[in-house]
Amino acid sequence: MSRTRLRPRNRPRIRRRLVAAVTTAALAVGLAACDVPAVGDPEDTAGTSDVVPGGSLTTMSLGPVQTWDPQRISARGDASFAARVFARSLTAYQNGPDGQAQVTLTGDLATDTGVPDQTLQTWVFTIREGIRWQDGSELTCEDVKYGISRSFAEEITGGPNYALAYLDIPKTPEGASTYLGPYAEGEDAEAGIAAFDNAVACDGQELTIRLSEPVADFPGMVSTPGFAAYKESADRGEASTYSVFSAGPYTLSGAWMPERGGTFVRNPHWSARTDPIRLARPDQIVYREGLEPQDVAQVIIADAPDDRNAVALDTAPPAIQQQIAAAEPLRERSVNSPNGIVDYLVPNFKSPTMANAQIRAAFVLATDRNAYITALGGPTTAESTTSILAHGIRLALPNPDQPAEPTGTAPPQDPETPEDAASDESDDTPAPTQTSDDGTSTADVSDRERAAELLAAGAAEEGIETPVPLRVAYRSSPTMDTALRALESGWSAAGFAVELQPIEEDYFTTISAAERADQTDVFWSNWAADWNSASTVLPPLFDSRLNISEAGSGRNYGYFVDANVDAAMSAALAIADPEDREQAWFDIDTTLRSRGAYVALAERKSTYVAGSSVEGLTTHPALGGTVDLAVIGLQ
Repeated sequence: MSRTRLRPRNRPRIRRRLVAAVTTAALAVGLAACDVPAVGDPEDTAGTSDVVPGGSLTTMSLGPVQTWDPQRISARGDASFAARVFARSLTAYQNGPDGQAQVTLTGDLATDTGVPDQTLQTWVFTIREGIRWQDGSELTCEDVKYGISRSFAEEITGGPNYALAYLDIPKTPEGASTYLGPYAEGEDAEAGIAAFDNAVACDGQELTIRLSEPVADFPGMVSTPGFAAYKESADRGEASTYSVFSAGPYTLSGAWMPERGGTFVRNPHWSARTDPIRLARPDQIVYREGLEPQDVAQVIIADAPDDRNAVALDTAPPAIQQQIAAAEPLRERSVNSPNGIVDYLVPNFKSPTMANAQIRAAFVLATDRNAYITALGGPTTAESTTSILAHGIRLALPNPDQPAEPTGTAPPQDPETPEDAASDESDDTPAPTQTSDDGTSTADVSDRERAAELLAAGAAEEGIETPVPLRVAYRSSPTMDTALRALESGWSAAGFAVELQPIEEDYFTTISAAERADQTDVFWSNWAADWNSASTVLPPLFDSRLNISEAGSGRNYGYFVDANVDAAMSAALAIADPEDREQAWFDIDTTLRSRGAYVALAERKSTYVAGSSVEGLTTHPALGGTVDLAVIGLQ
């Protein structure tokens, strides 16, 4: 079954602009990317000691918000806002003074993160007593069950559909659920209703969920908005697009106005006693949408009296990021942090060129991450990484930088070569780089020489003439055109004859088609986890059983196939202990890197700026690096 997932929001073509008096100095371009100091610490919440409850916080965003219906939300930023303001799920990621505290999963509506049976197919959650909806009625187990049921309705589309994929409900021969959601009626619906009632059952405040297969990471899954509670009497079905009926600290006052926004005021029946996550410091949150990110940043930087209580929900553009980083007063009211989106390259194992282990190792060594980051806009826009596992996921490990032993086995033609030759990858350390006088970052000379040696040896093995042809497909945009040309320089220096293949439309559909395997040697891609676990990264991208078919590669664009790695993923999915499970995923990732299954480039970063009256500005690594509205407040 295809699984809809949380994603970065698509941007509209028609946008309103802010008008503000901004000084010439505020518009000045900042220092060169390699010289800018670090922006505010994303984990620094020391300023929260000055926060006092009350006041009106203004959030500014381009949008558009497609929906506030929890079961329909697909944009990561919208999901984060809703989860911290009004929509509550069974579990949630904690607020905290540092990243490791923030990636701690805890019970939200539930008293804990759930209790599984030995099979990991049956999970029991106890719903907290005393949680109340905005009308004063108590939130019950049946409200959680009803919210889950809405994910199955044909009328409610667009959100993550993990409930459809994993609940123990029979499917039709075509793979559709036999349960059609809470709006379905008649004899045809009865069997599906009975199946759902068996899969999701309430006994007082005790909720039992039965799954069709073991899911050790189910507590993380139920933190997503598809598992949010929903009160049946407040449900307007298809008309619920912008309806908000809150069990959180705020509720929508009046109607939501698309392209303009709305105001969230306190839910008078919310109690901090029944909410371990949200501090709910402001009295209200005014959400303004339809505003260009560069205009928002400039207005907040100017810090006029009416804008001192404002915070940007979109990252500032690269030029303004450098401006912020160059001025200490602006750094003190901004935060720059990884946002969970990792750019990476995928060698095509069906390509005669990339099927050779030595050529893949040469490609790894010749890939200049610093040149790529400079082209993106510099160190405030992205940070170098050799792992596809984002910063927040690695924080869940006791030692995020630990070495890991490979869990898969190399095929006969791959004896130690990728791991030894590309040792920078196996120890998770970026290849050394230099910066030339003109600001262009280039790979270390020793790496280029070693890459050239490996490339020549691999080409001789395969009978390929040098320079070795290298066709690289990527999603075209002005920025990405520049970034790929920056990478091309390093590849060419190592002995590749590079052909860049920019694709402007339907990029991922195009590169996953079966016929593309004969046309491209390396694919650019990016990915972000749905929740803070490698289980939402490695299997969707590299499990050959889930992806590869006659129709094409699925998301395994390089056609990487190893039965041992696939089996290791299955085993990891069934490990009950969270630390042991994440360690297993880390080991699998090390194997993938050592085999050259992918070459990570950079994790993107976001810079958020706030007015001078905003305190407690921090981002959350488990929520896509978005501003954490659970802790933010005003002086």
